[in-house]
Amino acid sequence: MGHTPGPWTRRDTPDYAEISAPGITQPIAIVAKAEDADLMSAAPDLLFALEFARSQMQHPSQLIDEAIAKARGDDKSSADAHYQEQARLAAKGEDRS
Repeated sequence: MGHTPGPWTRRDTPDYAEISAPGITQPIAIVAKAEDADLMSAAPDLLFALEFARSQMQHPSQLIDEAIAKARGDDKSSADAHYQEQARLAAKGEDRS
């Protein structure tokens, strides 16, 4: 079974933000930070865009394939390692995306 279909929307409360989807009566997520809520509510659109972009490439990068696999629930740890390394380099002022 796949993820809850989008579009996902964000609703702010005084203490947290809820992420909701059409046809679902309960929030699909409750988060403390507005920035996290923005990213989470965009997830279905981002996955669609990434899958579309991949379909247009002759030689998609491994990172794209791993990010799509992770979003679909497959365990792909090298994408996580890439993001952790990027965060480490950015913290040192050496971003090398």
